[in-house]
Amino acid sequence: MEAMNSETTTQKRSFLYRAVHLYYDGFRSMSKTSRLLWTLALIKLFIMFAILKPFFFPNIVGQQGNKEQQAEFVMQQITQESPTDPAREEKQ
Repeated sequence: MEAMNSETTTQKRSFLYRAVHLYYDGFRSMSKTSRLLWTLALIKLFIMFAILKPFFFPNIVGQQGNKEQQAEFVMQQITQESPTDPAREEKQ
C-alpha cells in the first residue's frame, strides 16, 4: 500500500518540480572534480555574457532612435550589397 501511495504522489507532481529535482539530485551526487568543472563553466559563461558582451557587441540597433528608425536601419543593413559578393563580380 505504501508503494502505491508513493507512486500516485509522484504522478501528481508537476513536470517542473520533477525536472528541478532531477538536476538537484544529479548535482548533489557529483564528485568534487565534477562540481569544480561545472563551477568553472558557469563562471566562464557569466564572464562571456555579463562582462564581455557589452564591450564587444554594442547595441547598434538600439541607438537608432524609435522603432521605425530601427526597422529602417535593419532593412538597410540586410539589403545592402557586399563589396565582395561573387554574384556582383560576375555581372560586371
